[in-house]
Amino acid sequence: MGYLSRRGIPVPGLAGTAPVPTTSATDVASVGLHQSALEIVTLAAWAGIGLGLIELSAKAVAIHGLGRLTYETLRMNRHYAWMIPLSNLLLFTAVGMGLALTTPLLPARWRARTHLGTLGLLAAFVLMGELPNLHLIAQLALAATGACLAIRRLGPRGPQIRRLARRTLPAGLLVVAGLAAWPLIRVEPLRPKVAAGMPNVVLITMDTVRADALTPYGSPRDTTPNLARLARRGVLFENAWSTAPWTLPSHASLFTGRWSHEHSANVGQALDATHRTLAEHFADLGYDTAGFVANMENCNAWYGLDRGFDRYEDFYENGHVTPLEVLRASRLGRLIMTSRTGSWLIRQLVTPSAYMYRKSADMLNRDALAWLDAEGREGRPFFLFLNYFDAHSPYVPPGGAPRPFSAATDPNRRLPDRARDAYDDCLAYLDDRLGRLMDELGRRGLLANSIVVITADHGEAFGEHGLMGHGISLYRHELHIPLLVIAPGRVPEGRAVRGTASLCDIAPTLTTLAGPAAPSRFSGRSLDVLWSADSSNASAFAKVDDPGDIAADAILCEVDRADRMPARLEHVPARRGVMRSLIAGPWNYIRNGDDREELYHLEADPDQQDDLAHDTDAQDELAAFRATLDRMTGEDDGR
Repeated sequence: MGYLSRRGIPVPGLAGTAPVPTTSATDVASVGLHQSALEIVTLAAWAGIGLGLIELSAKAVAIHGLGRLTYETLRMNRHYAWMIPLSNLLLFTAVGMGLALTTPLLPARWRARTHLGTLGLLAAFVLMGELPNLHLIAQLALAATGACLAIRRLGPRGPQIRRLARRTLPAGLLVVAGLAAWPLIRVEPLRPKVAAGMPNVVLITMDTVRADALTPYGSPRDTTPNLARLARRGVLFENAWSTAPWTLPSHASLFTGRWSHEHSANVGQALDATHRTLAEHFADLGYDTAGFVANMENCNAWYGLDRGFDRYEDFYENGHVTPLEVLRASRLGRLIMTSRTGSWLIRQLVTPSAYMYRKSADMLNRDALAWLDAEGREGRPFFLFLNYFDAHSPYVPPGGAPRPFSAATDPNRRLPDRARDAYDDCLAYLDDRLGRLMDELGRRGLLANSIVVITADHGEAFGEHGLMGHGISLYRHELHIPLLVIAPGRVPEGRAVRGTASLCDIAPTLTTLAGPAAPSRFSGRSLDVLWSADSSNASAFAKVDDPGDIAADAILCEVDRADRMPARLEHVPARRGVMRSLIAGPWNYIRNGDDREELYHLEADPDQQDDLAHDTDAQDELAAFRATLDRMTGEDDGR
């Protein structure tokens, strides 16, 4: 019994035996995690790298595995693979240093819980942020729960955790360094030799530009005299149509030659690698390729539109390596930067300017010309893509630009009319800058052997059918776009073509014009068939006799974003579901998301005010369009 007593084991009936001291989980945590300042910082840095790699993995799975894109993704730096773990490493290390400095101020029994609770809270908050559609308050609540669990479960294992952190931190640092070094050591494939005489290719889209607002398309205002001048140097297509009434799917069709339902690009979904892009085609021929876009959200590289480009610029900051970009790479860093205190400190200590979320035509011209002047191009032909955004809402030209059409606008005019005045101001500015770019290319001798295509991704409504904007219907004002092709020696000059054309036709047209050394791999037709000797006198509107005639040259237009449209747009047609339209001959057939059909005769009714879907004399055409649309979209078996 004496032995048991000396060992602190109580013996029943033995007087004076002291009770065995009990040890709670909290006490064990306090003893187990009692650390030096260096150990605290080491543990914090280790946690930062670990959480950074988890956050990076979650981002990669969401983007590349699930194809899930958000507007936060679109403003994510191209160097995210090493910036995310580095940002977490730096932030958690800073937190660890703060904990080490404040440790002497805390009661001994609170120190371990404070260290582990703080790191656990931050780690759990980072993890909760990867769950989609979770409110910030719910994230904080779950993070607090995670911190409590960390204290309770991991506290007794303090010595093991410290040893693990010390042993694996160097490996974590090497992983981050390797991720940063990978782009530098990666071997780029050899560029093939370009066949002699291959032309340069300049592809220009004017975002949100409807055809009838331009001078060469009969605008009552002389909004675009430079475009009219350029049209006299090549072929102008009077009846060109977009494949979609908004930017992302229409650009994907432009690059791949595919209808919207054939490619994957849509709201929150990137263009996958199923279909080849124009940039990939010319890059494989040895071309230098570059894209400069002003619509930095819907033409963003994260949507896959950068495939094949040696250089592709949307947000300037997405390609820059700066301390601020490293900080904002992680979720925790973005939270700090966007907080009132954080943003104030950044403005005061780093930069007074905000991020540039809109580029002007001047900026795009400057960037493109600087790229053309860059050393190392060695005279190779180039594929240059430019996306101008100046005509997009809110229809405000850059400061100092003339406003010839809205300067004297009566404030009592209807809103659509005032908006149209401002829109025309933006077109005048854009036209002036396009003229300057073309003159500069000509001065450098680059146009003599170049193919230039100028078009738009979609149009814009100004009160027609009670609608304002784009992406909301399939009426003519959102789909009828300009299309000019200029190529000295390759296309006729001063030719106006009335036959229908689509954005899907541009890829095969460019590859055909580039010559036999660049055989086209794109589906669809080349538009050179439309500027044959007699096409200038051909009517755009041929009689439709049967579904086969419709399918031969039908233009398919689609919009599928009903579930992403705000409730305030309840009245717009695109809110009802997937819409599709066919344009062939003089007819425009529209099938709404609720299966309601519309039919318009564009030659007699260009503003689409007289719906002929219930007209007895138009039933043959209606049936032909219905069958053709089902066949083109693969729905003929389901109807």
